[in-house]
Amino acid sequence: MRRSDDLGRYRVRRIKLVSIGLITVLFFIALLAVLEQGPPNTYLYIGASPLNTGRLGTSDLFLYTKTLYPRTQLVLDWSRVFVDRCSNIVIVIISPETPYTDNDLSNIENVLSKCSTKNFLVADESTISNAVLARIGSDLRITGEILVETVDQYTNTSFLNNSSTRPILITRDTQNRVYYVYPTIDALYPIARFDLGNRSVELRLDIASRIITLNSSNLRKSEIIGYVNEVFIANKTDLGENKYIASTSSSEISGHYIAYIATLYTQTITQSTSSVATPTLMISRDNILISQSNVSIAIYEDLGNSKVMLFSDGSIFLNQVLRSNYNSSVLEIYRYALNKLCGSSIDCIVLFDASKYNTIDPYN
Repeated sequence: MRRSDDLGRYRVRRIKLVSIGLITVLFFIALLAVLEQGPPNTYLYIGASPLNTGRLGTSDLFLYTKTLYPRTQLVLDWSRVFVDRCSNIVIVIISPETPYTDNDLSNIENVLSKCSTKNFLVADESTISNAVLARIGSDLRITGEILVETVDQYTNTSFLNNSSTRPILITRDTQNRVYYVYPTIDALYPIARFDLGNRSVELRLDIASRIITLNSSNLRKSEIIGYVNEVFIANKTDLGENKYIASTSSSEISGHYIAYIATLYTQTITQSTSSVATPTLMISRDNILISQSNVSIAIYEDLGNSKVMLFSDGSIFLNQVLRSNYNSSVLEIYRYALNKLCGSSIDCIVLFDASKYNTIDPYN
């Protein structure tokens, strides 16, 4: 009997020794793998990612969202999102940088299928988010064009026909027409008005686009939340460091302001003993800007089981804005939009998209 007990204890001790030895071997194998391949990749997130804590990220907005709705979570991969049955869910998308694939959209649909009401808060000045809008049957689209203001933000006077608004140049063309010339980079921040129920808020935009409706006769319930009173509509190619707005004394057509895009070239003139680089301003009267009134930059759309709050400027929600004097206005606009989608229910699930931003590997 004693011998069998000794044998039992020996077997247990031997099994323990084998187990400890196996674990030790596996640990050293893992350690060697790390030493050979280096540490796991640590990426730095850039752009409007909620994982970017820099001034161009949206980490502050994500943390603020968590204070409003505790069931807020980041999404790095739409194929790995788990959502239990819910009554209301909101997907937040801010200025994505990489396109949504069909697989992404299918995975988003799969997540949304578990909830009764499926809502979207989208803020984007590019056309990337249009794929999501199209997939859910929205009639709203972002054009990707750029809004160029007609009023000097420093003097609060019109750029047009006005030599008192600090033009960099007053010039004439071959027909002796006078032009007042301004850098386009000084005119990319128009003031928008947001109607938030019983209160209005004004906010200066930052290189914003505009929203159009594909089917204006559709009876779906939609509501313009934000708009700009008077603005030029320009293409991205019309903007840049060497691009300028040129307005003339005859700057009105049928009640609309007009201006032209001018390009500054450096022309080399060869003289007898040397070459001189001379700046030359080329005003293209074919490249005309016609102002438009009441341009939509924020629209709420009711699709029945889905609701959309669309902004055509994602930059207003960046960390740099939330850390500025505009903080209270921006958060008021955001809170109004999110509450409208969540119905102010504390159980509302908010999925903050972090999957469509570029990254930098600091080790490469």
